[in-house]
Amino acid sequence: MLLKCKKCRNVLLNTEETPLLSGHNAQVDGNFFSRHIESGECLENENSVYLQEEGLPKWIEELVNQAGWLKGKLVCPKCALRLGSFNFISGRKCTCDKYVLPPVHIIKSKVDCSRISVENPVTCQTNQDVLIDKE
Repeated sequence: MLLKCKKCRNVLLNTEETPLLSGHNAQVDGNFFSRHIESGECLENENSVYLQEEGLPKWIEELVNQAGWLKGKLVCPKCALRLGSFNFISGRKCTCDKYVLPPVHIIKSKVDCSRISVENPVTCQTNQDVLIDKE
């Protein structure tokens, strides 16, 4: 699955290289973007997806390095739309108080996801060819 900026459609990451996580550190798929939370579920699972610091896409790693691995905002490398943020200073817990949230989050409403297919190669920020669905 590919994550793309909702404003400019720039490919931001490939989830095969950078897994997306819920607020409870469970790996998520494309269905996670279209579902709504059930009663009793944490709000962090409704609005954001999370990334671990290992294996970040190059453009996110550059933003984190510029901020000295402290905290800052994630912006699209093409159009500068604010996509989320990162905070390595203080670990936040989810609303159920059972899990510490991963340090990097992307707001679900700022991105679109596409399934990978074999028809249209596209170059990601990592300069690797990937394939996406026609839209």
